Amino acid sequence: MIKKLIMITITIFLLTGCNSVEVTERAFVKAIYADKSEGNIYLDILYTTPEGEDKIFVSKGKDFSSAITLTENTIGKDIFTDHCKVIFVGAGITDIRKDLSYLPESRAFPMKMIICKCAYKNVLSAKNIDSFGDIVSKEKGENYGTLFSVFSDENNEYPIATLKEGYIILF
Repeated sequence: MIKKLIMITITIFLLTGCNSVEVTERAFVKAIYADKSEGNIYLDILYTTPEGEDKIFVSKGKDFSSAITLTENTIGKDIFTDHCKVIFVGAGITDIRKDLSYLPESRAFPMKMIICKCAYKNVLSAKNIDSFGDIVSKEKGENYGTLFSVFSDENNEYPIATLKEGYIILF
């Protein structure tokens, strides 16, 4: 009887585990710059550490998914993209639907995230990177350039941005 009670108690403790990822094991993505060259996707990923420090990690892969996986494996953190507000797309990506097809398939990115053409790789260092999503929403409308509209209609336009004196501005 005592053995059964001990086994039941141990079983209960083993079944109450949680599969969630600790906050200290996550990299919170704020923005991404994606470009394509020589058949590879290159990502500059702006993320915040659990300590509040912003960092940029450069990654590459044969597609978006493998570049994200390489980032996770290299920095040793789970990439958390629910806070990602914008993906800047370089000139090398000419077919957004094909090259960024991972975004709607993964369901890991927010539907209100903005896809924005920008030729400057250092855009992630802009002084207004945190408020850029709000700028686009005010100037172009709330649903302009979001994941839903980018992948639901073939004739979408994308906000086109540039850097001027350290700030991102829309054309």
